[in-house]
Amino acid sequence: MKTFDGKALRKNGFLSLPRDITLALFLAIRAVKRASLGTSLLIISIQILTVLNLLLVNGILVGLIEGSETTYRLSYSGDIFISPLITRDRVENTEQIMNDLRHDPDVTSISRRYTASGFIASVPARSNLKDVPNETGTTIVGLNPANENSVTKLDEQIIAGRWLEPTDTNGIVLGNRLLQQYFDVPIERGILRNVELGDKVTVSFGTSTREFRVIGIVFSKIDPVARRAYILDRQLLALTDKFNLNAGEIAISLQPGADPEAWVNRMKAKHYGSGASIKTARESMGSFFSEVTGTFALIANIIGGIALLVAAVTVFIITFINAVTRRKFIGILKGIGVTERSIEIAYVLQAVFYALVGIGVGVAMILVLDPYFDKNPIDFPFSDGILSVTTSGILIRSGILLAVTFIAGYLPARRIVHGNTLDAILGR
Repeated sequence: MKTFDGKALRKNGFLSLPRDITLALFLAIRAVKRASLGTSLLIISIQILTVLNLLLVNGILVGLIEGSETTYRLSYSGDIFISPLITRDRVENTEQIMNDLRHDPDVTSISRRYTASGFIASVPARSNLKDVPNETGTTIVGLNPANENSVTKLDEQIIAGRWLEPTDTNGIVLGNRLLQQYFDVPIERGILRNVELGDKVTVSFGTSTREFRVIGIVFSKIDPVARRAYILDRQLLALTDKFNLNAGEIAISLQPGADPEAWVNRMKAKHYGSGASIKTARESMGSFFSEVTGTFALIANIIGGIALLVAAVTVFIITFINAVTRRKFIGILKGIGVTERSIEIAYVLQAVFYALVGIGVGVAMILVLDPYFDKNPIDFPFSDGILSVTTSGILIRSGILLAVTFIAGYLPARRIVHGNTLDAILGR
């Protein structure tokens, strides 16, 4: 039968660990207080920059795509987007779907849109036969202005003129990417030139043509909004001779907290999916944005990895130099009975202290920048970029930085501390 062997435990250092930690803490505090202010600020600054690199770069790159997704959802698709199947040009059973939506407690607002491909031309389209026709092909959207605003608030994205009203039977709102003045580079074909507010344009669907007056221009960074023209739904139905009320698109907003994926599954269980494509906003964007998000996250991780390597090397070098210059002092400590483990822990605690200060300052800066970017998004050509930072992301990256700093502080300390005590005291 085995008995408790206190001597063996002491020999292996188990019982002395609390004493070693206490002594190491004393030595670490003493070293930090006596450390060069310049050296301390250098280490802390590197840690702050590393935190910012890990969080800010990743947050901006991922936030660029998240900004696009948010804009897409708020100004085009809503939380749920219903569109025709690939083999159809209309959402089948629209009336039945609309009736269910109106009685669904999770649905807050609905916009039924009618869509048709047509041509828009200035009046006159050209001065003589040699001129390039001033016209463009696009998607014409017929909608109910109030219902559309309840989902996408396009009226708030008007940069010139005004949004449609129920009485605007001859009014049309153009997307900014249909007009030459909103492009930095002049484009000769496939775009309307010199068309301003109040100008007349003709809208053509096959043999049907009608004249409208431009009453507003909507600005967006996403093509499904910026490359379309908008008229009243009843005018589009009359122009296209479509007496079928099946919609081209249905955009839906859900109650806050409702699960879009669960809602979509519920609708598909009613077999509406056999006559329409029912997707969440993210799903309706396709795989491109998900792939780009993954690519940007990979780039951010590579950049962050380089920053971690730089921080580790810096901490290693500074700790090593500090240990080398204090080699005689370390030898004296060992000579008077201070354990090697205590000295090693002291150096690790120093490195971790600097890391914690750097992480604290860096995270505080991120928490200040996050709401700032929400109110002042970065103006990218195809997105209003925000700062995408999550609590889990902060904790994971801070933990990685602490672990790297721990190792970078421990290795050089271990190498110096494990040297011969007498040689260290004599400076040999």
